[in-house]
Formats: sequence, C-alpha cells, structure tokens
Amino acid sequence: MLRKSLYVRSIMCGVVLSVLLGGCGGLGVRIEQDSQAPAQATPTAPPPAISPTQEPTVVAEPPPTEAPAVTAKATVEPTEAVAATIQPTEVSPAAASAPACSEAQDRQVVEEILKMLGQPNLVVDKVAKFGGVGTGELCIVELNLGFQELSGPIPPQIAKLAGLRKLSFIQNELVGPIPAELGQLSSLEFLDLTSNQLSGAIPPELGALSNLRELRLGSNQLTGPIPPELGKLSRLSLLSLELNGLTGTIPPELGNLTNLTVLKLYDNEISGSIPPELGKLTALRQLWLFDNQLSGEVPAELGNLGRLAELALHGNQLSGALPDSFANLTNLVGLSLDGNKGLCAPPSLKEARWFKPAMACP
Repeated sequence: MLRKSLYVRSIMCGVVLSVLLGGCGGLGVRIEQDSQAPAQATPTAPPPAISPTQEPTVVAEPPPTEAPAVTAKATVEPTEAVAATIQPTEVSPAAASAPACSEAQDRQVVEEILKMLGQPNLVVDKVAKFGGVGTGELCIVELNLGFQELSGPIPPQIAKLAGLRKLSFIQNELVGPIPAELGQLSSLEFLDLTSNQLSGAIPPELGALSNLRELRLGSNQLTGPIPPELGKLSRLSLLSLELNGLTGTIPPELGNLTNLTVLKLYDNEISGSIPPELGKLTALRQLWLFDNQLSGEVPAELGNLGRLAELALHGNQLSGALPDSFANLTNLVGLSLDGNKGLCAPPSLKEARWFKPAMACP
C-alpha cells in the first residue's frame, strides 16, 4: 500500500506539474533549470552573467546622449562614481594625481606656507577652497593668496598640494625666483603671479602643466628668454608675460598654442623678428607685442588670424609695408604701428576699418 500510494502521488505531481508548472517537494530544482532553457537553447547568446568581463562593459557604457557630459565632468572635476566608469586611457592628468592629497595634509601645508610668508594668522578656510577630486577625500582645489601683503620667496612646499587647480599670488611683495617645483602641480589650471617682485628666469618646468589654461606672470622683474617649453601647454588660452625684463626672441614653439586667445608680451626687451608660426594661432583675439626690440618685416602669416581684434606693434624696430594678407583681418578694430622704422600700410589696405591716414606708406 505504501509503494502504491507513493506511485500514485508521483503520477499526480507529474500531472499537476505539467498543467500548472508548479512543484512537488524536491521537484522544484527541475523548474529552476527549465526557466533557463531559453538561454541554453541559443548557443550564440551566452548568459551575460557567465562572462566576468561583460559586467564592467555594461556599467561603464553610458547612454549615447550622455557621453559628452561624462567626458567633460571627468576632465574638470570627476566624482568617485564617474571616475569608476571611465577607462584608464580617458582619465585626465588632473584626476590621475588626485590620490596624493587629503584634507588634513593640505591644511597643514597651507598653514606652513602662511607662516613662511609672514601671515601666520590667516585662516586657511578664508584663502582656500576645498573640493572632491574623485577619491572620496576633500582636498584644496583653489588657493587665493592675492592682496594679502605676503613677503619673501614662494615656498616650494606648494607642490605638495596635489589637487590644486587654481593658484593666485597677485599683488603681493613676493621676491626671488619662481620655484621649479610648481611644474609638479599636474592638476593646475590657473596660475597668477602678477604684480610682485619675482626675479630670475621663467622655469621651463612650467611646460609640464598640461592642464594649464591661464598663465599670468606680468608685472614682475623676470629676466632671460621665454622658455620654448611653454609651447607644450596645449590647453592654454591666455599667456601674460608683460612688464618684465625678458630677453631673447619669441619662441616659434608658441605657435603650437592653438587654443590661445590672448598673448601679451609687451614692455620687455624681446628682440628678433616676429615668428611666422604665430600665424597658426587662429583663435587669437589679442596680440600685444609693443615696446620691445622686435625688428624685420611683419610676417604675412599673421593675416591668417581671422579672429584677431587687437594688434599692438608700436614701439619696436619693425620696417617695411604690412602684408596684403592683412585684408583678411576683418575683425581687427585696433592696430598700432607708431614708433617703428618705416612700418606702414600699403594702398591695398586703405579700405580696412582700422586704417588711418598716418599709417599709409609714402
């Protein structure tokens, strides 16, 4: 009777199972296998969970419409979540340097710097801005020490602020050379040392600041040539070196700065000719080269600067007629030529809106 009862029970379970797709006792394991049958029936479409390499691909792949936003955010200020979805080749140098900093360390560094610059009572939170850099830590991303009556040389310890993006010492009484260690701040985007008493040469190590967008070193006592290494700053939009004692020639490597919109080299002792490579700076809007010792003719390549609005060449030793290509400078509204040796505008340029009768060639 017992065997018969078990036999009848198994038959009934089989019927119920086939009709209701339910389960009886240990038969539940078979139902779990049946639920995977469609995936096993197609050998060309393996289950996604089987391959360990597919999971990062699914997580890392953003929707097509969101790809630009993810790229831009990772470049400027990547968060921990975004950084985890970006391939290593897409991580910017700024993000790569992030793990080296921490809030506690940065506070200690700035306190030490303030003591060295004669302002130990300045509160860190008043001159520094903290922000995330993709590592879960808050680090100093901006250090604004402008107009603080600081004195002495710039401490090289600033290079320890690995997450720093903006650094300003404008309008102080800083002396001595620009520390070469500033070239280690790979996240730096803005560097402003304007209006101090800094001396010595511009360190070529600044050419390693691949994220730099603005470099302001004007109104100091810097000497020596302009380092050709500055031509490596491909993201640079503003280069301001005016009112110094710089010598030598304009490096042709500056023609590589194709994102440059402002170039100020005026009031130095720069000599030689204007390099034709500057004609590659097609984004340039302001070019101020006045009050130097530039000589020779103005290169025809400057006629390629279609966005140029201001060109100041006065107070040099330039000669000859402006090239006919200047007719292409339709956005040019300000042009100064005074104080050169015979530099003039030919009759072909008389219709230009910047033309003045005093510029006409004899």
